[in-house]
Amino acid sequence: SPEAFQSLVLPRLGGAFLQFVIPFAIANLVVLKGVVGMTSDIASMRVSQEVDAIEAVGLHPAEMIFAPRALALIIAAPAMAVFGVYAACLGAWLVCWITAGTPFVAFLEAFVSSITSG
Repeated sequence: SPEAFQSLVLPRLGGAFLQFVIPFAIANLVVLKGVVGMTSDIASMRVSQEVDAIEAVGLHPAEMIFAPRALALIIAAPAMAVFGVYAACLGAWLVCWITAGTPFVAFLEAFVSSITSG
């Protein structure tokens, strides 16, 4: 029934969405953007013979090209996911403040009380 959906499902849906879906989506976007950029950079390096030059010097291209970028992506993806969650919360408060004049403390109290442990 609509009443059961509003009282049982909807309050938990917001907490689950905030806890699982938003960080997962942001992390996937950051990782996909990084992997696509890395792949296109390596392909253009292969075409312009930069990879061949690294191999000719005796260095391994994976250590010189891929490893630093992969390490930066591993460090940046979780940081960007956390930053994205806080930016989304700040954006939600700004919309509430502009439309309803809700102060930050009142928004934060309502927001924290709506998150369930389940």
